[in-house]
Amino acid sequence: MSCNILWSIWKARNRWIFDKVDLNIQNIIQQALFSYNRYNSPFDPGASLSVVSDSLPTVSMKPTIWIPPYCNSVKINVDGALKGSELATGVVIRDSSGNVKACQIIYDGNWKGFDGAIEAEARAFLKGIELARDLHFQSIIVEGDSQLMVKYLTETITSYPWRLRSLIVDCKSLLKTFLNFSVCFIPRSVNTVAHLLAKEALNKHYCHLWVDSYPDCISNSIISDRVSAI
Repeated sequence: MSCNILWSIWKARNRWIFDKVDLNIQNIIQQALFSYNRYNSPFDPGASLSVVSDSLPTVSMKPTIWIPPYCNSVKINVDGALKGSELATGVVIRDSSGNVKACQIIYDGNWKGFDGAIEAEARAFLKGIELARDLHFQSIIVEGDSQLMVKYLTETITSYPWRLRSLIVDCKSLLKTFLNFSVCFIPRSVNTVAHLLAKEALNKHYCHLWVDSYPDCISNSIISDRVSAI
């Protein structure tokens, strides 16, 4: 058995004994399995990985909590939002302790065209990857709640909506510059921080970048994600 799985179980056992914390067995198993998959994935600088998995007989492989990345890597959560002609993206980068390394919101109030929802998601993925590059991270995990975008980035697909082609090509090209990378789908419920950032941009109509800090609108979700991952 992987030491990562044993570590997850050991941490849960200590919380039960010393902190008297009630345990959710399914979440413990899910976190252990995801940890195992993360550490034992055959990372290839020239290929992306999707962690969209079939369910096991008794335990769903879809996470129900935000799971930190492994050591010496960062996790990038992204989300896009659309309201009429307003398009927004939210990006947050966190380390293995759940600390925010950077986050960013982008607002475009003059968007026009078709397929706005998926374009917002595509922009969010690209902004997240670009931000990680600009901050010189070498090992990244990119997560979003758009199954279609994860499919575009992890499978050999040559047919995209024409408005997305340059965004997808840029994403794939940038990913290959990292030492290690993976691209994963997660449910919206696990992508709360990125969703709130995109919502902040839509509601307040502005763009901003935070490095080693973050806005108040995501404070509670940051803390909640960190606590649930302990």
